[in-house]
Amino acid sequence: MPKAYSDTSIALCPGDYCEIENTKLSEPGDYTLTMRAANGCDSTVSVHLAWKPDYRDTTFATIHYGDSILWENEYFSDSTEQIRGFVASNGCDSLRVLSLHVDYTLTVEQESWEGGCGDGDFFTLHLSLSRLVDSVRLTFSDEAKAAGLRDSIVYIHAKEADILIPHAGVHAGSYSCEVALVHGAETLHTMTFTFTLLYPSSVLEQAWNDVVAVLTHDYNGGYDFTAFQWYENGVALTGENHSYLYRPLVMGGEYSALLTEADGTQAMTCPLIATFQTDISLYPTIVNARQVIQCHLSEDAEMWVYDALGRLIMRCALTAGDTSVLAPSVTGVYIARVITKTNKKEHTYKLIVR
Repeated sequence: MPKAYSDTSIALCPGDYCEIENTKLSEPGDYTLTMRAANGCDSTVSVHLAWKPDYRDTTFATIHYGDSILWENEYFSDSTEQIRGFVASNGCDSLRVLSLHVDYTLTVEQESWEGGCGDGDFFTLHLSLSRLVDSVRLTFSDEAKAAGLRDSIVYIHAKEADILIPHAGVHAGSYSCEVALVHGAETLHTMTFTFTLLYPSSVLEQAWNDVVAVLTHDYNGGYDFTAFQWYENGVALTGENHSYLYRPLVMGGEYSALLTEADGTQAMTCPLIATFQTDISLYPTIVNARQVIQCHLSEDAEMWVYDALGRLIMRCALTAGDTSVLAPSVTGVYIARVITKTNKKEHTYKLIVR
């Protein structure tokens, strides 16, 4: 009887083997085997043996120091190589690999120095970094220290932080600060901020619907101003360089002044928001002899002026709206009482005649 011939292909997982008629096959290749068929005749079998695909899933990742990565339900934050086994869809044992690198370099992604209005109590230093740092070291210029700012170290142990820097009681002016980012004993990065602290809006006073004035030394926190430039909604007003601004005010508008002190210090004020005034106002209250005092009233009133001994030296009628009176002719301190005729509201002012 003739020989029988057959061909077959076998795919195995790497490392496995098969046996055909007591012949163990464990390496890929083509094999020809002779075996006894059921009819008693020799049979030749051609076998093609191959490996199934080897699945190896590798994840390469880089994180910044202080970050972590979730892989195979675990968090990793240090440089490492992790290997996990799994059974692939073809039924073979396979590997998942994590190759993790930690980047220790520092990049300042965002920084800002906010605040600076004397009406507030703090500057805010906002930092957004590429990696974690332990602390931030603040070193102010000599001028800033003389004005009242103090060096400090702020511990954050974070990549992002808003650092509050107190400036209550600090003299207005322009200053600088060196900011150092520190981890352990190592200074990783330094940068310098220049900033301006504005005069508080409390150095200004709205006297009526058409007057904003800079208060004098005794009432503005101790500043001695020698030069003035007024601004309306951020725009300089040409020729308005007196200690007061006398013009119809835009209600809701922002009024500020660039002020210069005797020592040359110069800074803007925080803005004063003009509000509609419906009461009584006298301005100025520190005057020269026989100087005009502007009066603003919502209704008719009467004024009594007394000297330091309580003697009545002047009495006059005031009409609603804008009017004016002359200051006493003799230097000294006076008390002015203004009483409205209809509502009987009384306001008292101290007048200083120089």
